[in-house]
Amino acid sequence: MFTTVRRTAQFDLNSQKDRFTYDEILNDPLCTIIEKIKEKMREESRDGEEVTIKERLVFIVTWEEKKLC
Repeated sequence: MFTTVRRTAQFDLNSQKDRFTYDEILNDPLCTIIEKIKEKMREESRDGEEVTIKERLVFIVTWEEKKLC
C-alpha cells in the first residue's frame, strides 16, 4: 500500500545543487512529473547610470511522489 504526496518546487538551472535535485526526481520511479513551467527570471540593479541585468532560467515543477506505507 502507498500514499501519494504532491509537491512543488523551483529549480534554478544555474545551480548545480538544484540540477542534481531535479535529476533525482526525474530518475525516481516513485515520482511522476505533473507540470513543469520554464520561466526566465530577470534582476536589474542600478549604480548611478550603469544598469546591470542578470537573467536566469528556472523550472517550477509539480510532481507526485508515492510513499510506501
